Amino acid sequence: MNKNNLVVIILICIAVFCSLFIFSIINSKTIDRVKIETYFPNLVENLIEQEYRSISDSDNKKILSDAINILYEGPKSKNLSAFPITNLKVIDIELNDDRSAQINFSNEYNNLNAQDELFFRSSLVWTLTSLDFVDNVIIFVDSQPLKKSDGSSMGGLNRTNVVINPQISDEKTDLYLVKLYFRDKNKLSCEERMININPNQPLERYVLEQIISGPINSDLSATVPPETKIHDIKTDEGICYVSLSGEFANKNNDSESQKFALYSIVNSLTELENINKVQFLIESEKTNQPAWIFDLNKPIERNEKIIKREEK
Repeated sequence: MNKNNLVVIILICIAVFCSLFIFSIINSKTIDRVKIETYFPNLVENLIEQEYRSISDSDNKKILSDAINILYEGPKSKNLSAFPITNLKVIDIELNDDRSAQINFSNEYNNLNAQDELFFRSSLVWTLTSLDFVDNVIIFVDSQPLKKSDGSSMGGLNRTNVVINPQISDEKTDLYLVKLYFRDKNKLSCEERMININPNQPLERYVLEQIISGPINSDLSATVPPETKIHDIKTDEGICYVSLSGEFANKNNDSESQKFALYSIVNSLTELENINKVQFLIESEKTNQPAWIFDLNKPIERNEKIIKREEK
């Protein structure tokens, strides 16, 4: 082999080596992985747990799609459960300029029962908002905004208005979906909340405790003074007798606060099938408070007119 041929072979080898090196660098960039948080239900513990997964680091819309696909694939952990969404289709995914991810599901979304829907919605929101380019999640069903029970749009969902993992009692508990009413300017808006209940305890007490604790949604306002104590609560022949401490009557000292305090409780409790009216007792006694415009001596019925409805 002459000297010139040897030089040519060396140059060819160098060229091939450089090409392979450059290709490896380019290829390594295309298969970079990003670690994300995903969330799945633990049905034994009645909560939602975090599971870390990795996906290809590409454009943001593709990352959104991959994150949702993981929810469809199901968890790796044997302690967690998959969602019953095999027939649910994702029609479209959009990432808006305001950092909101807009997910449009097929009409099968409406076939999910209340518990499965709440688990899936919460997991979807917490999974997508774990991404550093998503602040809110907006859910559409068949191109229509997901609605609350009162018909109004659910709007942007995030980690401040979608709470997971409520406090779990040491006693045996069940999950139960309650509908709570809180003040929304000059109306009441419904806030759905999955809570843990002891099936041996009155459900009415849990509803009232949630009302006293106040809303999760920052757009809504509390209606009952937080100092209010529940002395007793029981239901007989469709009437729920609610005995509250004096703070309930004394700290609602104007007609507006009285109206929203009463109907926040009444409308929330009458969402339960066995309750039609609510009889208020103050310190275990029927009483007509002088400063109140409402007669607390008689049972109070549900007020549909005070509930905020979506404008058509």
